Amino acid sequence: MANYRQAQQGKFSKDEEKRFRELFNKWGASVEGYNRKRLGNELRIVEVWDSPIYRGELKTQYDRRILKDDYERINGRSFPNSKYVSEDGVDRWSIVERPTTFTNKEDIYRVRGTEHIVTCPTCRGTGNTTCENCGGKGTITRTIDKRKRCTKCSGYGYIYVTKYREEPTITYYTGKREVRREKVSYSEKATCPDCGGKGEVGELIHKEEPCSNCRSTGRVICRTCSGDKQMLRIWKLHRAQEVGRYAEYLFPHLIEGPDANKIVKQFDSSIQWQVVENIHIDGENFDKANLGSRPVVGRMLTCLPQRGLRHQQHTAICFNDVEVSECGAKTVIYEVDGKRYTCMLVGEQWKLFAVTSPISDKMDSLKEQVNSYCSRRQYGKAWGVLQKINKYPQTGSAEANMQELLEKRMAITTKLGANFAVVICTMLSIPLFILLFDTFDFFAIWTKWIMDACDVNADFVVVISSILVLFLGMQSRKSMPPKFSYRVVSPVRRFLRGFFVGVCDFLKWFAIVAIGGYLGIVHLVGGFFMLCLSIIGFIILIILGLISLIF
Repeated sequence: MANYRQAQQGKFSKDEEKRFRELFNKWGASVEGYNRKRLGNELRIVEVWDSPIYRGELKTQYDRRILKDDYERINGRSFPNSKYVSEDGVDRWSIVERPTTFTNKEDIYRVRGTEHIVTCPTCRGTGNTTCENCGGKGTITRTIDKRKRCTKCSGYGYIYVTKYREEPTITYYTGKREVRREKVSYSEKATCPDCGGKGEVGELIHKEEPCSNCRSTGRVICRTCSGDKQMLRIWKLHRAQEVGRYAEYLFPHLIEGPDANKIVKQFDSSIQWQVVENIHIDGENFDKANLGSRPVVGRMLTCLPQRGLRHQQHTAICFNDVEVSECGAKTVIYEVDGKRYTCMLVGEQWKLFAVTSPISDKMDSLKEQVNSYCSRRQYGKAWGVLQKINKYPQTGSAEANMQELLEKRMAITTKLGANFAVVICTMLSIPLFILLFDTFDFFAIWTKWIMDACDVNADFVVVISSILVLFLGMQSRKSMPPKFSYRVVSPVRRFLRGFFVGVCDFLKWFAIVAIGGYLGIVHLVGGFFMLCLSIIGFIILIILGLISLIF
């Protein structure tokens, strides 16, 4: 019987204690954001336990056997009637022997005595099926693309179209100089709309032709039975052999269940396991193995069959191997700032697993600070603390999502500062627009004609320009502002940076609107705006008139 060991209290030698403290210093220094880089020198070792970890692994050989129908051509052969009426009459376990070694593979075996002749399932005993080429019509439609020269462009691929443009004409009437704009026609080459510039157009001709596959009959010989009208039906055994594995771990009593599960997830190939015992079990005769009598690991081994075995239909459990392995480990209880923590040193190379640690406590306290700041709506301070949390390796996606939400809330302050800057700068820009458009007459030559056509003056252009700058400047800040403007803790600094962004936005839109006013684009926008207001007012008047007539 194997020699299983309980956890036993021991102590470090001087060399082991030095090695442990150096390992802890290295681990503490590797955690970004943690300020105690010499944690191993500061901690006090309280207890050291020699506490091995045990792993119980259940390895099971499964053999699954399924009967499936299969069809073969008769080819002139004759067969007696099948002696099997249903699947229950077939002893699928006697057809081929069960595996004797762990195997993963699939095989197919013919079940003798199940052969019987049946009507072909494809043609249903007629010997022929519908032709797939013509769909049973006996004819197929062939499409012919007949090309001919395009009549619209005479095969050149382009035509000449007549267009009009306005040109200024100077006349003198009663001694006054007048400038009028007259329409002048000119020709321009354009792609032919009928042929798309190819010079040819296609005419699709659909021609009916007899189907060569079925010779215009619409029926062909059945491919399944080759016209025999009957098939040989047979059962075939599909066998799948599969090896299943299931493992459980037994930790010393010093480690709680949730902490043990956390450590198991971090195990990798660097952990060296030593096989203590290997128990071979035939079928499901686990009771004969007396697993519960094993000291230390008995309870774990008795749970393996209940949790690790899969029971499926038409599947046999051939044999099992229960392997118990041991990994040397030391459990160290240490103290930092008057509080006790636990860690494990696994394997001969001492792979460190921090079960509980001051680093985890530090991160938990930082999370409490974040929740406290958020409850007081101090999102900048909460974001600053969360920046520290996200440097720890224990953080996950929840902290990253929370940081993103906080930054969206912080960006609101920046947007408020940007919009405030746009409003202030727009109010200060009104005298500049008056100076440009009213005093200096900052318009292009053709802008006067647009002003006459739209019936607007310079004062109206000033008002529309101011409205456009205000609208465009505030509209541009609906999106997220630049990262430098809101990723600061202080709300005052976020507001001031947003104000700077707003000033930059204003200068950009002021220049664009000023150029638009020079070119006459602002006049057209203003005219369109007034037209829309007139239409809306006219509709309101009509509705009010109808209501007054009804009531």
